[in-house]
Formats: sequence, structure tokens, C-alpha cells
Amino acid sequence: MPQGSKRPLTEDEMCKRVAMEVKDGYCINLGAGMPFPVANYISKDIWAMVHIEHGVLGVGGVAPGPMKDRDLMGLGRRPLVLVPGASCFSSVEAFTMLRGGHIDLSVLGAFEVSEKGDIANWLLPGDCPIVGGAMDIVGHTKRLIAMLTHTTKKGQPKILKECRLPVTGVRCVNMIVTDLAVIEVTEEGLVLKEVAPGYTPEEIQAVTEPTLKVSPDLKEIPL
Repeated sequence: MPQGSKRPLTEDEMCKRVAMEVKDGYCINLGAGMPFPVANYISKDIWAMVHIEHGVLGVGGVAPGPMKDRDLMGLGRRPLVLVPGASCFSSVEAFTMLRGGHIDLSVLGAFEVSEKGDIANWLLPGDCPIVGGAMDIVGHTKRLIAMLTHTTKKGQPKILKECRLPVTGVRCVNMIVTDLAVIEVTEEGLVLKEVAPGYTPEEIQAVTEPTLKVSPDLKEIPL
């Protein structure tokens, strides 16, 4: 595996990596915060429809300045641009799509993820609870990717043996994408598949609480 200059991924680069998981024909759901810009990086060669709980199917990404429309706002009050064929509907219908199992892939931000694929993303001590669509998403989406920084601002691991914060969903995460690594969640444990430029498996393990299994095909995250 080639060793480049060491650096963590930017949020945009994390979004680009997650977008590589979108397959042709997918209906995908993107969470607020870090995951939402993933829509900007889906390959033009892939036909996929982006769904948000506000009641839109066919989000094309964040609208650039000249195209901002105050009547078309999405997650985190970001202005949206729609793709041809997009549709708008009530949040009731949006959640019916989620609960009905019609979403192929969802990407959610997270505070913590456990080695079993549990995710915690709705409550931090002392903060206002963020109770939203994630409760419905984690139980019904076909594949779930958690996006988060690998550590806290104090350098403590966010990938843990057991979540310490209140859990949103149990055994629901399939892949973890951080600023340092891409990790698959399997029945046998967490498998380190890719690392940020210049990082070694040992360095990733040092900031990860559970023991990682290193893939024989380990590589740098393609950017």
C-alpha cells in the first residue's frame, strides 16, 4: 500500500468516498449535517434518486448561490436543487417510504458506533435531543453507512465496544466512514478496509476501542 503525506480526510472527501457506495438504480436517504452533501458527489454515470424526510425524492444537492430558493429548503436549512423528474410530497409519505423498506441506502451522522453496528446519534449530555427520522431509518433501510470523525475533539475514540450514549438503533450499521478510515461491520467484527493517506493500521487501531481485523486488500481511501 503506497504511503502518501499523512492527513485526515476533509468532510468533502468523506462525502466523495461515501458517494462511491451509491449503485445504479438506488433510492438513497441522506441525513442532516455531514452526510447531506454526498448528493453533490454521486457519479453522473449513475442513476440514483436522493430522498429526504422533508418530502422530496430527487434532490440534486446543495443549490449554488444564484439558484437558492427560500421555498425549497432541505436538511439543516440548506437550499436544494432538484433533478429532472423529482417530486415533492408530504412528510407522511416520506416516512411511509422509509418504514416500507423502499430505501436502498441511508447515510447518517453519528456521535458513536459500536463494534456490533449499534449507532448513537440523537442525544449528547446537556444538549437538546435530536429526535427525528433516524429512528425510522435505522430499522428499515436496506444498508446503512455511518459518517463521523474518528475521534472526539479531545482525541477519544468514537468507535467503541459498546455505545455509551443513548442508542438510536441496534446492529443496523453496515459501514463506517470516518476522516481516518473505511470500516465494514461484519458478524465477525470490524474490518479495516481503507485508511486515510499516510496512515497505518496500527495508527487507526490506536484510536479505535474495539480490535480491528485488517483486510488483506487494505488500501488508501481513493480520492
